[in-house]
Amino acid sequence: MPNYRPKRTTIKEIIALRKMAPGKRIKELEKKRVEAEAELTERYKYFHGVRHENASSEIKYSQIKVLEGYIHTLDEEITSLRTQK
Repeated sequence: MPNYRPKRTTIKEIIALRKMAPGKRIKELEKKRVEAEAELTERYKYFHGVRHENASSEIKYSQIKVLEGYIHTLDEEITSLRTQK
């Protein structure tokens, strides 16, 4: 698997995102969701389950679960913004 590091969101970007208009904010969140889903599918491509007593596969599994949680959080925020409109 290629050594891929996701782009980290800075505090300034988070504050700017909070101050955006809801329509723009939804577009930005959807863009981040697409990027995260692409990364998740790439990680699933090289993941073959957690092997017994193998730290590398456990770390890969943890990274996948964190990405799934991130996507779930983005989905929740997008739906809450759409209901606020």
